[in-house]
Amino acid sequence: MYCTIPNSKIQFYTGFELDHTDSDFLGTLNFSYGSKEKFAVRIRTPKDFNDYCTPFSPEVTLVGLTDRDRYSPSTGEYTLWSLDGTKSKNQITNFSINLSFDCDNQTFSSTIEVPIISGAPNGNKSNFQIVEFSNSEIL
Repeated sequence: MYCTIPNSKIQFYTGFELDHTDSDFLGTLNFSYGSKEKFAVRIRTPKDFNDYCTPFSPEVTLVGLTDRDRYSPSTGEYTLWSLDGTKSKNQITNFSINLSFDCDNQTFSSTIEVPIISGAPNGNKSNFQIVEFSNSEIL
């Protein structure tokens, strides 16, 4: 998904990549400002994850946006008018990237919320992070 900020040179991309190589991880949420500034948030799953959730790519959405922000389903692009004129990535905050999975909600939450704080997933400037699926806490 591509996100633009009007009257700003800042734009970012986010998407989810399934991981078929390590059974402890479902995949990685990628968040980047281009080829040089990238964040990878790996999603660790419990051993019995596949018993309660469908292990396919989740729906990826931005939440916590304002009425001014727009999403174009035809292009998959968000225009973040609420951040109009933002000069610094540190000013990018107040929304989250949600990964929504098809799960038995009594066993697992069906959504992982990764907040963007000061321009980084979870406010963490580390390029590599791990999130537990069951409780969405940072490790």
